[in-house]
Amino acid sequence: MKKLMIKDAGSDDIIAQATLDRVIRHEGSYYLAPDDVNMQNLEITERTGVCQYKGLYHWIDLVKDNVRVEDVAWIYHDPNPDHIQIKGRYGFYKRNFRGTIVEIIETAEQA
Repeated sequence: MKKLMIKDAGSDDIIAQATLDRVIRHEGSYYLAPDDVNMQNLEITERTGVCQYKGLYHWIDLVKDNVRVEDVAWIYHDPNPDHIQIKGRYGFYKRNFRGTIVEIIETAEQA
């Protein structure tokens, strides 16, 4: 079984992790359920953006040891109806980007 891990590039701490069967892959990004994301060093901001297809999103910053890395993730609280599957999920880039490291590892199957 494969597992996705998103790590803080500065500390190697795990920000988010889930088996790939729990991850929604959509338009070059990974979307993880809230239970799979460690919000300890993540902050949902008031900064927003608009995707013409998915709607309004809020940027999420990584904040640790008085260092802020902006826009490491995003969330759609109320996406357009065609993208309801990502509602309330945390979006991350599929590649290493802005202070995050993306890894896919093989794990032992659980019985």
